[in-house]
Amino acid sequence: MTQVSKKRAENPYKSIADDILNAVDHANNIWSTDWIEIALFTSEGDWLHQAFDCAILGPFGRADLSPRDFDNKIPALEYFGDANGGDTRDFVLPCSGDDLKGDLEPPHTCGSDVRRSIIQTFVREKFAGDAGDNVLVDTVEQEINQLFVNIKP
Repeated sequence: MTQVSKKRAENPYKSIADDILNAVDHANNIWSTDWIEIALFTSEGDWLHQAFDCAILGPFGRADLSPRDFDNKIPALEYFGDANGGDTRDFVLPCSGDDLKGDLEPPHTCGSDVRRSIIQTFVREKFAGDAGDNVLVDTVEQEINQLFVNIKP
């Protein structure tokens, strides 16, 4: 029996584990973010919309972001996500057609004009073009690199 055969007989899984780790090392050395084509899609009711609502509304269905006059003649900046002026915390689902108020570009956001403007501006400016792609690609790259680190024994 050769030395290699003897080692395999002593621990038959070591050879398999070594092959897997070598394959992982090879993948880690050759993978590139150039392979990633990514885009952010966000729409009414997803985590991003819920995070904005949580931060701005707290437990309420509506928030006035500017003062109101006593007679309610001057419109206040109202933030709400439902179709009834903030009576509930319900989302407008599906958020489409007239609820989009003519703005068919993502993100598809319903509710008050103020809510729509805040969320749409954030997404469009933060994740627009190359800068947005870089944010998403960097996040994916960090996660993949962490996977490679976690695989090592």
